[in-house]
Amino acid sequence: MSTVPYDPAAAFPIGAPEGWRADPNLADTERFWDGLHWTDETRPSVRPGTYARTQQALAEGGRSGSRALGGVVQGLLTLCGLLAAALFLYTIVVFNALSVWRLQPTPAAEQEVDKLLLLSTLATWADLGLRTITGILFLVWLGIRYTDTRVDHRVLRRSTGVAIFSWIIPVLQLWWPAQAVKDLWHASRPDAARLGGVGARLPVPSVFFVWWPAWLLAGSGSTAVMTVLAQPQFELKWLIWGTIGTGVQQLATLIAAWALIVIINQVEDHLVADDPTAAFDGNI
Repeated sequence: MSTVPYDPAAAFPIGAPEGWRADPNLADTERFWDGLHWTDETRPSVRPGTYARTQQALAEGGRSGSRALGGVVQGLLTLCGLLAAALFLYTIVVFNALSVWRLQPTPAAEQEVDKLLLLSTLATWADLGLRTITGILFLVWLGIRYTDTRVDHRVLRRSTGVAIFSWIIPVLQLWWPAQAVKDLWHASRPDAARLGGVGARLPVPSVFFVWWPAWLLAGSGSTAVMTVLAQPQFELKWLIWGTIGTGVQQLATLIAAWALIVIINQVEDHLVADDPTAAFDGNI
C-alpha cells in the first residue's frame, strides 16, 4: 500500500489521526495518512497555507507594496481613456472641417483647419505625455507586484527584469508583455500554489482577450496624416480611411485603458483575499 520507505523516527506517525500530511520523501507534496498507513494519494503541498505563509513572510520583512500605486495607475488610465474619447470626438470635427476645406478651399476654411490642427497637435502631445507617465508608473507597479511576497513566483515564467523590459523589445513586445500580466494574475491568486507551476492555470478572464488586442491597436491617431489626405490630389476615400484609422486607435486606447484598470483591480483584490483552501492547509 505504501511507497514511502519505513522510517520510525520521521515517516511513520503512529497514533496520528487520518489526514493530509507532509510527504517525508517528496518536497512540496502531501500524502494521505489513513490513520495506520501512508496511502498512494498525493497532492501539491501548500504549507502552512498560502495566505498564512505570505502573512508570516510579510511579518518577517517580506515585500508587499502599497495598493496606492495601483490606484494611481488606474487613475491615470482613466484620464487616458477620457482623453482618447475626447480625441475621438475631436477627430470627427477635424474630418468635417477638412471635408469643407477640400470642397471649398477658401481662406476662412483654411484658417479654421489651421486652428483645429494646432489644437489637435497640442492635445496629441498632452496625450503622449500622459501615456508616457502612465506607462512608466504601470511598469513600476508591475515590478513591485512581481517581487511581492504574496505572489507565488513558481507561476511566473520570466524574471522581473524580463517582464518589464519585454514591453520595449521589438517583436517580443507583441506577446511577452501579455504573458507577463497573465502570469501575475495567476500568481497573485491566494490559491496559486495549489494550482501548481507554470503549466497549471485557471481559465484567463475574458477581459484579457479584450485588453491585449486593443492595447496593440491603441494610439493617438494622426490628424496631420488626415490633413495630407485631404489634399485635392488624393481621392476622398483616402481621407475617410485615414479618419477611420485615427478613430480606431483612439477607441482602442479607451477600451485598453478600461480593461487594464479591471485587470489591475483583480490582481490587487487577489493579493488581499483569504486563502480559500485554508481549511485544507490547516489539516496537517
